[in-house]
Amino acid sequence: ALIVHLSEGTIRKRLAEFKDTSTCNLTPVEFDSILDFDDIAASDPPAFMRSRKKAEELRTIPVLSSEEIQERIQDALGVLDEEDLDTISASPFAPPNERRQEILRESGTGEP
Repeated sequence: ALIVHLSEGTIRKRLAEFKDTSTCNLTPVEFDSILDFDDIAASDPPAFMRSRKKAEELRTIPVLSSEEIQERIQDALGVLDEEDLDTISASPFAPPNERRQEILRESGTGEP
């Protein structure tokens, strides 16, 4: 005789999975009267059902537009103002900061 050891948690999990099947709604008499189990509606495996449920949850997450994404990135990183730009090249020995000059040119407020 083979002995199988199951924890209470495993049994509870399997019973909860069984509760989601159509066979769960059968009475013991109805279950015993089944001659061919191929006639019963099949249920998907629990792992497949969990995966499908998770995919559905992911589909309901709103998709951001590119403008919203850019806005959130700017909010997270912050926007450099003139005072911040002055601290980029703090050392007099450091070479000129090309990015700083580029930002100043784009904003039209500073050095050429």
